[in-house]
Amino acid sequence: MNNKINNKYFITNFYVFRSDLSAGGLAALIVALENNSSVTSVDIGGNEVGSEAIKQFASLLEKNSTITMIELGGNGIGDDGAKALAAAFEKTRSLNVVNLGGNGIRLEGAKAIASALKLNSTITSLELGGNDLGDEGAIALASAVEENSSLSVINLDNNEISASGATAIITMLEKNTALVRVDLSVNPVLNGDIDKMIECLMRDTTLLARVEFDESIISFLSGKLSLSDAGSLDNPSESPAKSTVPMEIQGMGSTPVQNSEGCIPKIDLNTDDPDVHKKLAKAQAIVRGNLSRKKMANTKKYGKGGVVTEVNVENIENKIAKAQAIIRGTN
Repeated sequence: MNNKINNKYFITNFYVFRSDLSAGGLAALIVALENNSSVTSVDIGGNEVGSEAIKQFASLLEKNSTITMIELGGNGIGDDGAKALAAAFEKTRSLNVVNLGGNGIRLEGAKAIASALKLNSTITSLELGGNDLGDEGAIALASAVEENSSLSVINLDNNEISASGATAIITMLEKNTALVRVDLSVNPVLNGDIDKMIECLMRDTTLLARVEFDESIISFLSGKLSLSDAGSLDNPSESPAKSTVPMEIQGMGSTPVQNSEGCIPKIDLNTDDPDVHKKLAKAQAIVRGNLSRKKMANTKKYGKGGVVTEVNVENIENKIAKAQAIIRGTN
């Protein structure tokens, strides 16, 4: 293996997903990659190599300057492995995409990763779905990425995050404009005190389009936000202000139409009808979330215990089309 991988003309992507890779096999791979300058992508997901083997892999990342994507989901990393990887994230300057889904990572691992994100300026996409981060883990991550300007996507689905953790994430998004998508689906986000979450979304209804929730939760929140600009949930008789729809959603495409300043212009719908606002809030969230999901279709989604969830692109496209039809119908 060493000779083949060390040959810089041989491969750029190393793929051993669910290949019964042993800890010894990973050790051999690590040795082979130490002096390699061509491999940019390493996928060893679904092999359950354990935390000790991952610690060795973390040491490799500290030295390697060419690997930009690592797929480590479903490897039983746990908190110990997460801490080792976090230490590597603080030093690496090449990593862009990191998948740590379905690895049994809990609060301590989340805190370590959060600390690393305060220092790392290269990671743009982080998959942490299917772990056990909980509210405290979500709060730690929210605090850490508040001023992070490189991370654009973070997936926290299926992590037992309730209202307090979701509120911390949404509040963080008010300050962090670089983070365009946070996946909070398959989480009990309505369990607990949701008042602060609603207040935050009322201040800026566009935040709902940057967070992926289960559709039942989108329906609930968009119903609340139909009064979002009325000034108070306690005064439902007041009329909401004009609603806006991002051009990338209205334009039926995934490529944003930007102005000279790089911002997505918004269209005034000139309506005070709360039913229209409710439909728009829901449709915007569905379109934005599914456009992002489509872009991430090649990234594996892990559930608890490392189980991989298949992404149905056709179903995603159907949801986008239906939501876009709602938006067209309200103009």
